Amino acid sequence: MKHGREEKHYFLAVFLFQQNPMSVITKLHTLPKPPYKIEIFVDGMLWETVPADLVGELKLHEDLQLTDSLRTEIKYRVHLTEAHDIAMRMLAQRERSSGEIRQRLQARQLGEFADAVLQKLVQKDYLNDERFARLFTRDKMNLKRWGPRRIRRELFLKGVEKEIIERVLEAAFNETEIQETITALVEKKVRGKEAITDKERQRIWNYLLRQGYAPADIAPVLRKIDRRAP
Repeated sequence: MKHGREEKHYFLAVFLFQQNPMSVITKLHTLPKPPYKIEIFVDGMLWETVPADLVGELKLHEDLQLTDSLRTEIKYRVHLTEAHDIAMRMLAQRERSSGEIRQRLQARQLGEFADAVLQKLVQKDYLNDERFARLFTRDKMNLKRWGPRRIRRELFLKGVEKEIIERVLEAAFNETEIQETITALVEKKVRGKEAITDKERQRIWNYLLRQGYAPADIAPVLRKIDRRAP
């Protein structure tokens, strides 16, 4: 640990280094393990670690003067690459919405790079909100038996545009299928009972609401159960 005068001199050197627009790249050191990155030393001090291809793109080399504009460009490109890598790791796990990626980048203090990253991913068709919404809707319908209201709410929270949500839900649901799904869920709850108590009925009602079904769709199914009572 540095003490007293040594510590003061250390921080003064760092301050002067940061303020000096005439600094020079004194060393480029390639790290040995993938993903291959290069350490940039400026005036003998490690300044930044960058993707290997960035060195070629910006024509960086030893003895190159590191101007303010070049510093800014390098920092911007490093953070942009970091944001892009985060997005690609998310997409490697599963389909994502643009809203999910934007939220993650904002949480990592990289929100200012979100627009550039999302635009690039959309252009390459790595990211497609309508495709995401279709897959999300299909999975929640088939695996969790969610209704349109819950799916609509969840897609909205994931940043999917309203027009896309409504278009996907309209294609996915029809009245007959909704009634059939509600009936199946109710039958599973009552387990063949001829009648249910008011308490059981309310519990089933609340469950179906949580699943995302509208009262107007729930009521006819429960009335059929009520009519089964002797």
